[in-house]
Amino acid sequence: MFAVEHRYYGCHNMSACPYADGDANPLQYLSSHQALADLANFHSHAVSEYKLSAQNKWVSFGGSYPGMLAGWFRVKYPELVHAAVASSAPVLAQLDMRGYNDVTAAAYGLPSVGGSQECTAAIADGHSQIGQMFESSTGRDALAKLFPSKVSTASELESLEFQQDFAGFGVVGFPSQSNDPTCMDPGCNIAQICKVMHNATIGTPLQRLATLVQQVDGTRSSTTTPSVSRSGAVKGLGLDWEDYWNYQTCTQFGFYQTCEKGSACFYTQGLMTLDVFIEQAQCASWNISKADIAASIEETNTIYGGLHPNASRILWPNGDVDPWHALAVLTPPSVSQPTLMVSGASHHAWTHPSASSDQPSVVKARAAIRARVAQWLKGGE
Repeated sequence: MFAVEHRYYGCHNMSACPYADGDANPLQYLSSHQALADLANFHSHAVSEYKLSAQNKWVSFGGSYPGMLAGWFRVKYPELVHAAVASSAPVLAQLDMRGYNDVTAAAYGLPSVGGSQECTAAIADGHSQIGQMFESSTGRDALAKLFPSKVSTASELESLEFQQDFAGFGVVGFPSQSNDPTCMDPGCNIAQICKVMHNATIGTPLQRLATLVQQVDGTRSSTTTPSVSRSGAVKGLGLDWEDYWNYQTCTQFGFYQTCEKGSACFYTQGLMTLDVFIEQAQCASWNISKADIAASIEETNTIYGGLHPNASRILWPNGDVDPWHALAVLTPPSVSQPTLMVSGASHHAWTHPSASSDQPSVVKARAAIRARVAQWLKGGE
């Protein structure tokens, strides 16, 4: 088994990076096409280094963006890789990814993870009321009193940017992609959030959201665990993984997780629009316009085939709790490209290290993946 690092996302120190401080175009090699070519180059190296032969069949594995690459490696280099397992791989590039938050809302209606339709409706109703209250001074005053840990003064809520931070992605974190069914802390997963949102004795859906925020804030304040920065910036280079991914959204994928009015998004709708995401991704800093992004997305789907890749022996597993499945292969493109939907599972949960607390559906998924790969290695389709 070989585990390889991406030339950018594996950029932990200056010697490992494909650019140096001060380079005029540090991201010129950042693309899925280059990543796949790197895999092909590594394949050649490994064959030579370990004296492998045509009898040694290769299978590519990955989850999320690496899952996309695992599947595309089979699509673009079928002579090198015999089969692929592309877990939680959103292979259909899309500019306005409404489906991300639509699926998130639907996940809170799944009994398999402690959700219900009533929970989804309560979260949506509470955030809808917040949107209405933004429009008046009395409403903003009331919100400031309900959410003192999030709002210092009611005047802050007059700012669109503050409104976006406050309710554009929910007044508290609503895990779906990262849902952990084993967590028991207040508000830490779908089941714990829905316990609060089901409790009509607290009051209105808005009051339940306020209670949820209080519980989550109380948990955070009582812990002594230091926070960990998500930045992967290399000292002296000034770029990190967020810059890399933003660049790829601008040049290849889009994937902007909007919460548009009229969608199924259960946050306050209309705050997180497509233009907001493009601005936050800083596409303009690379002289990339919305039209450029759209053209690049069309090119990506043409090159790789979108939801109908021209390939064989690719398994497409997804979790029904994972919002990325909105752009994944859910219907088999052919008999030799089967799909697998894992009930109650979040983002490629079956690729995580095994644990005694694993959901039965995840354990079953691992067995199904192993059986399929074994079948392909034995020459079956």
